[in-house]
Amino acid sequence: MLAIAAVVASGLLLSACGLISGKAPSAVQLTPSSTGAAGGTSAASAKPKPSASAGLRVSADIDLGALSSTAQPVAAEAPNGAVFYADGTVVMVVEGDKAPSTAEHAGAKVLGLGASATTLYIVTQRGLTGYSRSTGNQTGHWALSGSPGPATTAGVVVGGNGDVWVWTDWATDASGYEYGLLYAVLPGVKAADTVSKQVEPGTLTTDGTHAFFLAPNTNSSGASLVEATAETGGSQPVSVATVAPAPTQALVGFSHSQVILFAQPDSLYRFTPGSTSITVVSAHAGQAVWVAGTNDGLLFLTCGKQTCDTVSQVDQSTGKSKHSLTVRANSDILLGPDPAVLGVESDQLHLVRLS
Repeated sequence: MLAIAAVVASGLLLSACGLISGKAPSAVQLTPSSTGAAGGTSAASAKPKPSASAGLRVSADIDLGALSSTAQPVAAEAPNGAVFYADGTVVMVVEGDKAPSTAEHAGAKVLGLGASATTLYIVTQRGLTGYSRSTGNQTGHWALSGSPGPATTAGVVVGGNGDVWVWTDWATDASGYEYGLLYAVLPGVKAADTVSKQVEPGTLTTDGTHAFFLAPNTNSSGASLVEATAETGGSQPVSVATVAPAPTQALVGFSHSQVILFAQPDSLYRFTPGSTSITVVSAHAGQAVWVAGTNDGLLFLTCGKQTCDTVSQVDQSTGKSKHSLTVRANSDILLGPDPAVLGVESDQLHLVRLS
């Protein structure tokens, strides 16, 4: 079974196995479950396996090729629905329902991806690099040097004002769970600003103006939802404020103007930017391993006893499931704004687009 190691994008890089045990997820990351050649480029094809009620269906099933046994694929979706993914050092892109094509050669293992309408952002151990989506030319490079160890996982969230937020983690099997670092790359600046060194990996999201993440409470249990805001004046480029108590190691996303948090086994939390408290409702859509805000509303990816293969539309006001769909077995990444799932079947990585 695929597992997301130690995670977003636009929601949002989270391990199926790790989440069930309570570990915070990583932004959009897969751990390959089998051997195989990297970088497949086979075309959209296989017959989908929908099992849907009205309102949610499989619109395309695109075979991305065999998983590598040496790298953890990462993925991100651009505002126009283009999906970028990497299985090693090469970033591929899927435009619409077309076969994947090469987007960039990163020159190092890709740890995290993010995309705006104009720019592709790639995180490696060398730092964050931006590339023009129209020309492929490099548009900027920023060192991410605040970590006490080499970065092992990362995620990118792009704001609405040209600001880019990046988290990195340095956890390994030997070091165990480690808190991540949060960086801000603001328009026109040459250096990334280290915003926080106490970030729960994979909990970064944005409403377009502010970045939100979970941070552990000092000398106490639980966590806090923290808001970071890019400032145009003053002594600090970014202001940071704790806005509300929050569950630790929760899934975090943004949907319908609210920050969404899901904590095992069935608690759904909602925070409206500008308010001072979190609303809690009981979720009735199963134990989610991924949440995403999409054009079809809030979606959960949930697991059964053997596989993670159910996507549910969830009413974020009540926590109730409205519609559900069975997708390919062993799915682990739920993408937005155009809803899509990455998963594996018969050792092949697939992108399943939903509508």
